[in-house]
Amino acid sequence: MKVNYSKKISYFEIDTGFKMPPSRVFQLFQEAAVTHSEIVGYGMNTLIRNGWGWVLNKIDMEIFRYPEYKEDIEVATWSRGIRGVKGLREFEIFSGQNKLVSASSVWVFVDIRSGKIKRVSSDMNDIYTVTKDIALNPDLGRWKANTDFQPDHNVLFTTRYSDYDPLGHVNNCMYVHYLETLVSRLFDNEKQILKLKIQFHKEIGQHIDMVKGGLKQSGEEGVFKIYDAQTLYAGGEVSLTKQT
Repeated sequence: MKVNYSKKISYFEIDTGFKMPPSRVFQLFQEAAVTHSEIVGYGMNTLIRNGWGWVLNKIDMEIFRYPEYKEDIEVATWSRGIRGVKGLREFEIFSGQNKLVSASSVWVFVDIRSGKIKRVSSDMNDIYTVTKDIALNPDLGRWKANTDFQPDHNVLFTTRYSDYDPLGHVNNCMYVHYLETLVSRLFDNEKQILKLKIQFHKEIGQHIDMVKGGLKQSGEEGVFKIYDAQTLYAGGEVSLTKQT
């Protein structure tokens, strides 16, 4: 089953170029995933009441064209299968017949009280239903981010109250926001993110005041990580292109 919803891009979802940045696209993905869960009876209230949660482990996203101010778009998501402790979820964003964004993702099921990974019940795969279509990357589960590098550039970020989600840790969208800010400051808004692949290693809890974003660049490609002196929180790969 594919779940679709439509929306118009609002003023508060755009950047200085009147386009929706990747962190906002991530928010659309999260909203679509939550909507799917609500439809099948596993909404946020149900999950939290049972002490469960889906945590994003990896995502691979390609932006063919950025959504623009007041543009009508349609967001689609579907489950590509749930087994063990992991679920595979796909995303697409369209404007009319034009595909704007594709993404593949891997999620893990956790006990939010203990913070430990939890095996998914055998019936959940059937409840969400399975659609085998692949939006972008069929092999994302095998990919591991390279984080063993010394960044060429670093930016320090202070965590804020608004960064945290109902589970009490910095929302995944904010990791992408940190990367956007890093790219913007390095290239003075002359480049934008075209492709993004990220692996989340550890949550940024409420006791963490500051983190670093580090980038090592090679032409239009780069590897990045979100970290501090003690902990690696996320790492990944990014492809950049000139602003249009």
